[in-house]
Amino acid sequence: MLAGANPDAYLPHLAQSLNNLAVNLRAVGRREESLTAIEDAAELYRVLAGANPIVLKAIYDNL
Repeated sequence: MLAGANPDAYLPHLAQSLNNLAVNLRAVGRREESLTAIEDAAELYRVLAGANPIVLKAIYDNL
């Protein structure tokens, strides 16, 4: 997994992709899968914010 090999480069993109997936799953009525995807995205955002608090502002700016 690329995010595991180079988390600084790929984790933000993975988190955003999971967020987008959750939105799309919700739009087609797949609530349980949407919830799983957004929970995974939120965990990645927590990791990113913990490693670099400045990332937290960037996350909020992009929501």
